[in-house]
Amino acid sequence: MKKVLLSIITLLLVSVAFAQTQPDAEYNLIRRYYKINNDGSMDIRFRKEIKLLRNRAITAYADKGETFITYNPAFETLTINECYTVRPDGTKVETPANAFVQQLPSECADCGRLNGIREMAIVHTALEYNCTIVLDYTIHRYTDRLVERFNLKQDCPVKHYEIRYADGKGQLTLTVPVGCHATIRQAGKSDITLTQGTHIVQL
Repeated sequence: MKKVLLSIITLLLVSVAFAQTQPDAEYNLIRRYYKINNDGSMDIRFRKEIKLLRNRAITAYADKGETFITYNPAFETLTINECYTVRPDGTKVETPANAFVQQLPSECADCGRLNGIREMAIVHTALEYNCTIVLDYTIHRYTDRLVERFNLKQDCPVKHYEIRYADGKGQLTLTVPVGCHATIRQAGKSDITLTQGTHIVQL
C-alpha cells in the first residue's frame, strides 16, 4: 500500500490593519488542499468559513454575499462539496440550486481565446448579522504540475489559514502581508516562519 505523506502548512495571520475598527466580517478558516492522483491528475480542494459581523457585509455594496470561482473546463472540472449558511441560532440553510450560475468572466468577454473559461457565481442565501457562510469545493485538474501563486492578504481578518498537500512535488509562491506571519509545518521537518514579503516554497 502506498504511504501517503501529508504535510500541513499552518498560516497564523496576525494583522494590525484591522485593530482600529471592527471589520465587516472575519474568516474562521481558509483551507487549501492539494493532492496528486495516481493517474497524473490533481485535486485542489478549497474551503472557507466566513462570519459576517456587520450588516454592511451583506449589502449590495459588499462582496461577502457572493463567491466567484474561475476555472477552465478544457482541463479542469468543478465540484461543489458543501455550500450553506449557519444562522446565529445554529440552524443550517443549504444554498439552493438556482443560486449557482455558470457564466463567462467579464475579463474574458472581449478575448476570443479565453471564451472557454468559465466562472461559477454563487449567491449565498439566508444572510444576516452574525451568520457564517461555509463553502467547500474541489477543482479536478488534468495535470500533476503544481505551481501556485497567491497572496495571503484578505480584506478581513483570518483566524486560521491552512495549506495541505499530499504526495507529489510542486511549488507555492506565498506573499505574506505587512503585520502578518506564516508558520509552515511539514512532517519530519522543523517549522519555518515566514514574515512580510514573497516566499517560494518547494514541495
